[in-house]
Amino acid sequence: MKTILTILVYAICLFENFQSAFAQGFNDSAYDLIQQDRFGTQFQNGDTNAPLLAIDWFNGPRIDYFCQVSRSGNVSSARNVINWAIQGGHWAQLDRTNLDLLIATINALPPPPKVSPPQERWLVVRGIRKNQWFKNIYDRADFPKEVETLFQITGAYLEWFMPRPEGHQISTSLDASEFYVARNAPKVVLFASTNVIVFDLDMNKILETIPRSEVYVFPMQEWGMQSRTLSPDGNILVDSIYQNGQGVYAFDLKARKILWTKEGFQMNHIVVGGDKGQFLFIANRHSIERWDLASGKSHAVLATNLPMINWTIISQDGKIFAAGYGSADYAATNSATVWRADEDKPAAQLDDIGHSSGSLSPDGRILALTAGGGIALRDWQKGLSEKIPIHFPYGLFEVRGVSWSPDGKYVALSLNGSQPLMGIYETTTWKPMAILPPDQSEFIQNGDLIQFRSGEMYNLDASSLTGLGK
Repeated sequence: MKTILTILVYAICLFENFQSAFAQGFNDSAYDLIQQDRFGTQFQNGDTNAPLLAIDWFNGPRIDYFCQVSRSGNVSSARNVINWAIQGGHWAQLDRTNLDLLIATINALPPPPKVSPPQERWLVVRGIRKNQWFKNIYDRADFPKEVETLFQITGAYLEWFMPRPEGHQISTSLDASEFYVARNAPKVVLFASTNVIVFDLDMNKILETIPRSEVYVFPMQEWGMQSRTLSPDGNILVDSIYQNGQGVYAFDLKARKILWTKEGFQMNHIVVGGDKGQFLFIANRHSIERWDLASGKSHAVLATNLPMINWTIISQDGKIFAAGYGSADYAATNSATVWRADEDKPAAQLDDIGHSSGSLSPDGRILALTAGGGIALRDWQKGLSEKIPIHFPYGLFEVRGVSWSPDGKYVALSLNGSQPLMGIYETTTWKPMAILPPDQSEFIQNGDLIQFRSGEMYNLDASSLTGLGK
């Protein structure tokens, strides 16, 4: 009979806000408390509840993120260890193999830098090595690979490495509920309670305020299920009201007039494509057509009798269009088809992909598919596929969506778990760079990331991305 050996060695990776009553009582900062090293005192006094390993990293003087591995599994306070570990975003116990590797890594830790880094960059590693207590303070901007291994084993992998930049607020009093970004122009279109707002991202000011009643075409339109898209230059808004099959129409935001209306069309998915933004790709549940954006005339029927269409996407340059299909609404996508925007015949068919949503790289060459604990990259031209295991922050375990920067160097990943977040990753090594609130986020033409949060817009400047993760 095969026996699985699991011992009483557990880890937890959490954060502690030292504005708590405990910290306030002593009026100490998180840095001070770590310097006092009560765990070291416990060990010197023979207390077996002193952890085998304790790792601390910081977000200002009052916030201490920490990961601890217990020798005994005993729990003596709310801040001590519980009997489970977070590994790769999943709850799990440390087994014998992980424990042996953890101890070997602790024993192999190199000495800390001779000059202590600034406190905000502290990465403090404490614990028991060869029956002696040690405390090393490393620099988060220059850490040894052994420390990274500790994070991999205990499941806190690189969360400390992911800062939480706020960005700066670029709009006020919009109180908007919807947000659409132009791919190739510094414009955003927002839907507020009574108006449609055209906002210039270069000047950070409103260009147009158009009453919703002027933009709407169909009766009771605001109550119907809708799909909207924006032309690359931000001048044309296309709206499909598909709940009752009312129809689809295009509105010129600059001229403030309706360009065309098609009644009785129940189109769930619409995107604008083409090298000049001249096409509208429009799909119902089982078929896809390519229309002329300016006139609404159909150029071609690209596919019919398809399985349930789950998503349609377009590349940043507008030249590549793709659609994914599943067996039912919101089911996992089973297959996908790729077209060049100006061609009727599919360029590639991808089967057995087993993923839930997709996104095209800016040049359209790579199809990124969400895949549970990571993403899959499919080079549809060369027929190559690569699974990218994503390093998740604490408590997260699933990728729900992918948004590429215009130069393809970064992606914003919608991460799901105990508390959904947005993660910024660079796309060469897939190193995590930052954590953001889980709000709708879009990269714009100049590489800035715009977040839509509580009715207002926030900007994370492209130049600041290169400094993240340090």
